[in-house]
Amino acid sequence: MSGCLACPARRSPGRLAAHACGELHELQPIDIYTVPEISFVGRTEEQLTDSSTPFEVGVARYRELARGQIVGDSYGMLKLLVAPDDGRLLGAHALGTGATEIVHIGQAVMGCGGTVD
Repeated sequence: MSGCLACPARRSPGRLAAHACGELHELQPIDIYTVPEISFVGRTEEQLTDSSTPFEVGVARYRELARGQIVGDSYGMLKLLVAPDDGRLLGAHALGTGATEIVHIGQAVMGCGGTVD
C-alpha cells in the first residue's frame, strides 16, 4: 500500500467489538492514515440532508489556516457542519497533514456540547 503510514484495517476488529457492545456512536472519529490523512467525526452532509436537519457548511483551506502554514501544507482542507440556530458543531471533516489531530478538536467541542463561537 503505497503512502500508507498505518494500516487502518488492523483497527477493524476493535471497531467491530465496540459496535457490538453498543459503544460506537457519532462522536467516534474515523481516521485514515494515508498521505494525505483523512479524518471526520459527527454527521455528514448527506446524513443531515436525509434527516432534514438544517445546517450550514464552513470550509477553510489549509493555506488559509495557521496550522497549514506551520506544517507547510497548502492543499488540505477543513470542513465544519454547523447548526444555524445555535452554532452547535454537527460534523468536522479534514483532509491533509495532521487531519486526525484537527478533527479531534472538533470531537472535543461536540462532546462538550460546545459551539463554533
